[in-house]
Formats: sequence, C-alpha cells, structure tokens
Amino acid sequence: MKKIFSMLLFGFLSLSVSSQTAVSVAGFFPLPEQVSRGSGRTVYNFNLGWRFHRGDVAGAEAAVFDDLQWEVVSIPHSVQLMPSEASGCRNYQGIAWYRKRFVVPESTEGKDVSIHFEAAMGKQVLYLNGNKVGEHQGGYLPFSLNLTDQGVIAGDTCVVAVMVDNSNDKTFPPGKPQYTLDFSYHGGIYRDVSLISVSPIHISTTHYASSGVYVNTPEITEEKALVDICTMLSNTQAERSKIFVEHKIYSATGECVATSKKKVIVNTEREQAFNIQIVVNHPELWEIERPNLYRLQTCLWDNEVSNTFGIRTCSFSAEKGFELNGKAVKLLGTNRHQCHLGMGNALKDEMHVRDIELLHAMGGNFLRIAHYPQDEMVLAACNRLGIVTSVEIPVINTITMSQKFSDNCVEMMKEMIYQCFNSPSVCIWAYMNEIMLRLFYNSESSIKKDEYLKYLYHISKI
Repeated sequence: MKKIFSMLLFGFLSLSVSSQTAVSVAGFFPLPEQVSRGSGRTVYNFNLGWRFHRGDVAGAEAAVFDDLQWEVVSIPHSVQLMPSEASGCRNYQGIAWYRKRFVVPESTEGKDVSIHFEAAMGKQVLYLNGNKVGEHQGGYLPFSLNLTDQGVIAGDTCVVAVMVDNSNDKTFPPGKPQYTLDFSYHGGIYRDVSLISVSPIHISTTHYASSGVYVNTPEITEEKALVDICTMLSNTQAERSKIFVEHKIYSATGECVATSKKKVIVNTEREQAFNIQIVVNHPELWEIERPNLYRLQTCLWDNEVSNTFGIRTCSFSAEKGFELNGKAVKLLGTNRHQCHLGMGNALKDEMHVRDIELLHAMGGNFLRIAHYPQDEMVLAACNRLGIVTSVEIPVINTITMSQKFSDNCVEMMKEMIYQCFNSPSVCIWAYMNEIMLRLFYNSESSIKKDEYLKYLYHISKI
C-alpha cells in the first residue's frame, strides 16, 4: 500500500502542466462555457512540480544540473515559513533557486507560448535550458517569459530556472534596508504561475504582462457613455494579415449592450495598438452602493479574452473632497499588507478575497493597497464590492539618487498602470509614500539637502 501511495504521490508531483478552466489572460477572469469553446487561448496551471533550494548554488541555471536532492514545492511558495509575520526581520534574505522540467504540450503546436509569473520577490533572473533569457526588477508585479521567441516548439523538453533574490537593493523600489520598513521582503515565487498558449495572431500576452486590452470611458452622461478600447495585437507569422477584431460589451445581467467589428491589418510585430470607440446607451454607473460591472469580450479569429470594467467618474478637490460620479463621498477604510502569519506573502486567492470582504462587512468603502501592488484578486474583489482603492509603487521614505533607480520607478509605474488599468475601483495612482517624513539627508552626511530635494522634485515629475 505504501508503495502504491508513493507512486501516486510521485505521479501527482510530476504533473507539471495541467489545463484548467477556460479563463481570460492568465487566470484572471473565468469565461462562460459558450465563450470559452474554441477561444484559441489556453491557460495551463504551471504551479506544480518545482524544485527549490534556498541559497546560491553554482551552475543551478544549467539544463543538466542535478537538482534531484532539492525540495519539491508548489507555487505560491515562500522561501521560509515564519511563526509570525516576521516584521522583526527574522526572515531569510538572499538568493534562492527554483527549477522546473516540463514538456511543452503537443496541443500548443503552431501557437505562441509564454510563461506568466504573477510576482516573485526582489530581483529575478530567468534561464531557459541553461541560457539567460531575462531579468525583472521588483517584487510586486507580474512579468512574463515568451518561449516561442526562444525557439521553443510543441513537444520540446525544457528546463526553466529562476533565481530570486530578496536582498536589500538600492537600484529599485523600495530601495532601502528591510529593517527600516514596517513590512518584510518575504522571498520566493509567491504568486501563481501559468503557461499560456495563443494563436500566432493574438491579443498580446506580453505587453507589460497585462491583459493586452485597455478600456477607458472619457465621456459619460445619463444617456450614453463613450467607451475607448485599445487592443494590443501581436502577429508572430512571417507575413502581415487581415483579420476582424470584434468587441462585445455585456451588462451585469449578461445582456449584450454594444458591439463593434472592424477589419484590421496586423503587421509582423509583437505589439500593435488597435483603437476603437463604442457607445453604451443608458450606462449603469459603478458606484459604492451599486458597483455595476460590464464585461468586454474581445475576439479576433480564434482568440478571445474578457475584461471587466466600470463606467464612472472620480475627482478630488479642496472644496468638495472626493466625488464619485459627481457626488461627494466620505471615504472610510484602511491600509492592507499582503503578508500573513506562517505564510509570508504566499497567500491563496481566497485569503486575499477574505480580507476585502471583511473590510466591506465592517462598512468600509476605501482601501489603500499599501505599499505596493498586490494580487489581482484584491482589485477584483474591490471592483465587485464597490470599494474605492489607491494603488502605489513601493517608493517609501527615501529615494536612491541614481538613474537606474529612476528608470526602475518609471518601469514599475507603467507595469502597475497597464496591469490595473481596467479596474474601476482604482481612483488614485500613487508613486511615493512619506518621502518628506524621513528626509534622507538628515541621516546621511554625504547627501546634501539641496541636491536631494532637487532630485526628489525631478523624479516626481518624470
């Protein structure tokens, strides 16, 4: 019996790529059955069967490296489980390695295939079959690795190796030692990983690791709302093609309220923007008491994605405070960090949702997502429950006076905005926290006050 159980367990752990319910993007929005059939986009669960080692190991990036003695783990994963939230900085900081052997599914033949990481802490260096293929700076935003661009085809046996490093690093936000913060850099690939397969002509899966579709509502009246849609198209074929791009907008009750179908010439490039405007008559506004959500279904050829969005206006002023859809609203809420007792940052989706539901149940209508972008499920719950949010990149207390730090701040802002673009709950994009509260030049004699303030002004205007 023990032998049979061991064989079953090994078989389970070896199941490295398994298909899951049809979803948009990378697991963000479940598609109804009638929409998902033949969508041309398949999302595979890529969380299982990773090999893990805490610490640096020479040659760990190599395809033939012997990792059989490493621990087998599933993602989301924390490099070290702590008996508390570890705010005392007891958590491990340093390099850790993740490796995964897999066979690219035969069903992806002729398709464009990428790996989507929802987040890993600190700095990440990606290797494919022993070759360095990418880096990502920052521990709170999704990033992707395109396998097709690396010459990978269906049936290939591959090894992906990821070095993660949650050490203190001045070159990207937060850019300061962990012991100076009120939260910890819990290491690891701590959010979900997916493998995504799409047709050669598709809605981009690699444009800032976002959905590839961006919705804006610049004009709203009681009679109608103008909906601007920007779709990032990718064509990995050798020749440009003519295709139809179709948009359908559904109300919360499932009624199709607006459509558009246009012929587009798609050039041979990774990302080509296609813009269209659609009118929604008698729009149902996204409000705190009635958070009406629309669903945009975008189709081209055999490729479909769905995105939720809301129709609303928001503004702040000294005279009226915060206004939502032209009405003054008193915001009551809290901050939220993503760490949890005994888990670090490696939370399950339902734990993120539970926190938002608790906020809603206690009468809150505002969440400051502090001090960094969090799991996509957080904003999805805020959108659904009518909770206004503020999202920020982790520039906290101080800045590093370097071009690399500035460039990484800009890149993080782009990633954050593109990835959260369609969330009606987001009414504040923030990029600095308590910068004037603890002035760096007071503790560092080598930093001159005038130079620091000038650089702070410079980075705030980028």
